[in-house]
Amino acid sequence: MKRSQRFLSDCASDAAAKRLISRHEPLNPCAYLLQNLVSAGANNGARFTSEELIMLLHRGPARTSPNLIAPLSGVHAAILSGLLLITLPSSGKDIARVQPPVRAAYQIDGGDEQALRALRNIRNHLRVDPTAKITVVALGAGVDFLLKDEKDAGGYPFELIVDDLREGGVRFEVCLNTLDTRKIDKTRLIDGIYFVESGFAELAELQFRQGFAYLRP
Repeated sequence: MKRSQRFLSDCASDAAAKRLISRHEPLNPCAYLLQNLVSAGANNGARFTSEELIMLLHRGPARTSPNLIAPLSGVHAAILSGLLLITLPSSGKDIARVQPPVRAAYQIDGGDEQALRALRNIRNHLRVDPTAKITVVALGAGVDFLLKDEKDAGGYPFELIVDDLREGGVRFEVCLNTLDTRKIDKTRLIDGIYFVESGFAELAELQFRQGFAYLRP
C-alpha cells in the first residue's frame, strides 16, 4: 500500500470510508482535503462523515447543502464548495473536472436520403452520449423531411422520428430563406421546429460563436 493510502486509511473516521478510499486508486491530493474537512467539521459540530463527502465526489457535481457547509470555517467551506465541482470516476484513475456537454450542429441540405442518414447518426450519437446538445439546421432540399406527411423510402413518417429525437433534446431549425425561395408555407411544416433567417448564417453562429462542432452526414 502506498504511503498516501496508508495515511488516508489511518485518518479515516469510519470503516466505510476506508473501504471507499482503498477502492479509488491512485489517490488524488483532493482526498487529503476530504480528511481535513472531516476533522474541521467534527471540531465544529458537523454531522457528515468522510464517506458522505467521498460519495458526493463519486456521484459528481452536487448542490452544496447549507447543513453541510454551516459547521465549517470560511476557508474549509470554500474548499468543500470547490471539491463539489469535480467528480471521481468509477475507474478511480483520476479525479477529472466535469466537462460541459458536447455540442454539435448537423447540416441537412441533401433531401430525404441524407436526412434519414443524419437522423440515424444523431440517434447513434445520443445513444453513445446522451448529454450531447444537438441542433439540426435544415436548408435547401434538406427541409423536405420536416414537411407534414413526409415519409422515408420505407413509408415510415419522418415526423415520428423527429418527435422522438426532439423528446431527447434535439433542436430542429429551418432556414426561412429556403422557404421563401421554394415558396413553402410554414404551415406545411411539422410542429415543434424553429425558424432562422439563414441556415448558413445560423451554422456559422453555432460553430464559431457558440462552439458547436459542425457535422454534415
